[in-house]
Amino acid sequence: MKAIQIQKTGSFDSLKLVNVNTPIPNESQVLVRMKAASVNFADTMLRKGTYSAMPALPTIPGLEGSGIVEKVGPKVTHVQPGKPVIVCCSHCYAEYVVADADSVFPISEGIDLDEAATLSVAYLTAYHLLHTMARISAGQTLLVHAAAGGVGRFGISIRLISGGWNSERFSPSALCRNSKPGRNRSCAMTAPPTPSFVDIAKHVRGVLTRLVPLLTRVIILAW
Repeated sequence: MKAIQIQKTGSFDSLKLVNVNTPIPNESQVLVRMKAASVNFADTMLRKGTYSAMPALPTIPGLEGSGIVEKVGPKVTHVQPGKPVIVCCSHCYAEYVVADADSVFPISEGIDLDEAATLSVAYLTAYHLLHTMARISAGQTLLVHAAAGGVGRFGISIRLISGGWNSERFSPSALCRNSKPGRNRSCAMTAPPTPSFVDIAKHVRGVLTRLVPLLTRVIILAW
């Protein structure tokens, strides 16, 4: 199969189109024929050699994507060959990828596979930051800096659909404040004249958690 491989770190020309063996799934894995793979910041850092968990080179980048199930191991029951799926695993810049069953998620027929390929990393990052690290709960306020990015937008969406949250959106940041159970969960949009991050922070008062698009900054601020 064809794949994009990093043989040495550097600029864009370090990405090489190569022929490699098609992976073979074990009894608990899924072989997916890839239709789309997204480009994440981690992929860029890996290419440059600055990723915190650098694999041995050469390696195939790509942390998420979408495609059609080609083959499943005998212990896999939640997806079947021929069905569209999202995958969240390594080595997605390839024609085929093998993923553990719990990293493969079925999607409905008709969903655009290009769009589906971008969902898992940003969504799971936002969920992890809010519920595992920050453990945000009733009575707290969430300030999302750079809410136009994937993690920021999913962070707002997660809070809105998880119950009892309203939000006011500014540009470029957004404010989500907890409301009483049963209140309208819709998102109220406002557009004051491009306030700065400092202006928004002053408006919030008592911000407990900041969600920003850089994971290293999130860890520092969330703790």
